[in-house]
Amino acid sequence: MRSIVIVLLGVLMGVVPSSVAAYDYPIQHRYVSTVLGTPQALRYPLPEKYVLQEHMLDIFPERELPEVFWYERGLHFGFMPHKGEQRPLVFIIAGTGASYNSAKTVSMARALHQAGFHVLTLPSPTHFNFLANASSTHLPGYPEDDAKDLYRVMQAALEKVKGQVEVSSFYLTGYSLGGFNAAFVAQLDEERKAFNFEKVLMINPPVNLYNSVSILDDLLRDNLPGGVEGTGAFINSIIDRLSSIHNKTDALHFDGDFMYRVHEELEKERIRLGEPEDPEYHGAAALIGISFRISSGSIVFGSDVINRSGYVISPNLELGKYDPLKEYARISHRVEFTEYIDDMVIPQLLKEYPGESRETLLASASLQDMESYLSRSTKFGVVTNADEVILAPGELDYMQKVFGSRIKVYPRGGHCGNIDLKENVQFMIDFFAN
Repeated sequence: MRSIVIVLLGVLMGVVPSSVAAYDYPIQHRYVSTVLGTPQALRYPLPEKYVLQEHMLDIFPERELPEVFWYERGLHFGFMPHKGEQRPLVFIIAGTGASYNSAKTVSMARALHQAGFHVLTLPSPTHFNFLANASSTHLPGYPEDDAKDLYRVMQAALEKVKGQVEVSSFYLTGYSLGGFNAAFVAQLDEERKAFNFEKVLMINPPVNLYNSVSILDDLLRDNLPGGVEGTGAFINSIIDRLSSIHNKTDALHFDGDFMYRVHEELEKERIRLGEPEDPEYHGAAALIGISFRISSGSIVFGSDVINRSGYVISPNLELGKYDPLKEYARISHRVEFTEYIDDMVIPQLLKEYPGESRETLLASASLQDMESYLSRSTKFGVVTNADEVILAPGELDYMQKVFGSRIKVYPRGGHCGNIDLKENVQFMIDFFAN
């Protein structure tokens, strides 16, 4: 297993310099670019000093969480205001499992704030802080319900900070699942009109949520030796190995710079042990899958405990703040996200929406379900990559058909790997500024 870990991360520096071309992103393989992100020298220049205010909301004051989640009280969001004249305010929705202050979210916020916008950052509905404090069902993953929960948070957040700023208009963006969420939030806003969003930018969104999570589940199953049966040992081994490197680098952040430092350590060990390289990049694909599985495992465990559904842990068991959780975490991380949807989300939705079927509910969790709205609304823009990891066959063509000139397709970058590239960030700024 130790050699698997070494191969897993040791191959991730498979960066092939691009030929002279209009687009400068250098990493050619979509899995590797997804993991490594953008090299520092090619990133959009951002101010070194910035202040991201942290605020907390009590969305459901009457809500009592299980004692095991004693540390998780209040929904957290970030705010970067300007003083003085009226300016547009941009809401940013984080990607799957990400917080309001995740690396990608903060980078976007810094760039937009530097460009003159007020910026308010939100966690993903799939982040545990949101699941525990702001989800009406504690079962994130159904976009219509998630949009309602996000909208409630956005209204409360604006009320919390409105005394600090003058706002001329409202814009909305998000990356990955956050970009997908943005479409549903914007559609809800057409009805409720609390913000009247003038511009909405979706960055690397999925088209069909079930298709995308199936792809991510498969990355782990198909690229990990032993398949899903090896997940538990693999997670333990990779966490132990990364913890060891963390002690050396003092920087346990899953961004491009950290992965470069990881590579340096593991490459030395790979050479010392005579381990082979991985030309098919199975390691990078497995790492994407394991990252997604860690996020989804947190959702499974949190939803199960709070809702007392009995999926992972007995509904009669009261977990305290000092109870060991390792065994429950191991079980939760074995659950595929598609299983979470089929076994936990769909049964609840069938109660919430009587008369619907599993098939119609899954179909509604897609951009196809709002195609007429997206195709005619000029407020939308989309950014994605030709080698996007989370799109099923035909879905890129579908988005190009629906959005036409409103979609920007970069030749490479995998899933959000190029989000910090100078050209990409400048496109985002220009979209909102012009």
